[in-house]
Amino acid sequence: MGAAALAGHLPLAPTAANPVADPTLVFHAPGGPLVAVCGLVGGAGASTLAYLVARRAARHSSAPVLLAELDERGALAALVGAAGPVGLRELAQAIEQRRELATPFAELPGGLRLVAAARPAAAAAPTPGIAHVLADARDAHGLVVVDGGQAGGPDSGALLGAASHVLFVVPASTPALRRAELLAAGGLFDGAAGTCAALVAVATRPGRLAPIKELRRLAQRHVDRLLLVPHMAELAAGQQQRADARLEDTFAALTTMLRRAR
Repeated sequence: MGAAALAGHLPLAPTAANPVADPTLVFHAPGGPLVAVCGLVGGAGASTLAYLVARRAARHSSAPVLLAELDERGALAALVGAAGPVGLRELAQAIEQRRELATPFAELPGGLRLVAAARPAAAAAPTPGIAHVLADARDAHGLVVVDGGQAGGPDSGALLGAASHVLFVVPASTPALRRAELLAAGGLFDGAAGTCAALVAVATRPGRLAPIKELRRLAQRHVDRLLLVPHMAELAAGQQQRADARLEDTFAALTTMLRRAR
C-alpha cells in the first residue's frame, strides 16, 4: 500500500468550473504542497483553519485534496461532522505492516478526502511509518493539509520533517503571545527550519488583543511571514460554511505562500 492506496479509490474530480474567477487555493496536479497546521496553545483554532483551507481547495481543484488529523483526538471529526474509517496512525501502521485497507479515507461533500478517526487515540511514543504515509499522501494529492494539533506531540517532528509548509497558529491575545515567545525560546520553531513557515494570529474576540508589532517581531525572528485571521462570529458559532467570504484575504495570502518553498 502506498500512494496508489490513497489515490486509487476515487477518480480525479472534474476541473473547477471557474478557476479564473476564483484563483486561490487551486491545485490541478498531484504532488502538491503538504501543509502542517499546528497550534502553539490549546484552543488556537488550528483544526478549524486546517478544515477551512482544505475544504476551499477541494471545491476548486481538479486534483484530490486530503485533510488528516495527526494526533487523533477526535476533534477534527467532530468539527466536520464526519469520520474516516481509520486515523492517520492506524493508516501508517497498516502501510508498515503491508495490510490492505479497502477504503483508507472518507469523502466529504465537495470531494474533500478525510483521514481522521471519531475515537480519541492518544499516543505516548512516535508512530513508525508516519513519514512514509505522509510522503505517499503528498504524491497522490494536489494538496494535503494535516491538523497537527498542539505542537510538540510525539509525531510532530515527523510531520514537520515531511511538510513543505507550516502554519503555527496562535490566538491574537497577549497571554498567547507570551506563551508563543516562551515556546520559541525553547526551540519550538526549529523543526520547521527547512520549510516555508508562517505564524497565523487568529482574533478570537473583536478587536486587536495582541500588539501587532510584537507579533511581527516574533514572526520575523522565527518564520517567513505573519498571517492575520480576523474575528468571525460565524466561526465562534460553529458556522464554518459562512466563513469563507470573510477569509478571502487569508486565502490569497496562503496561495502566495504555497507557491513558494525554501
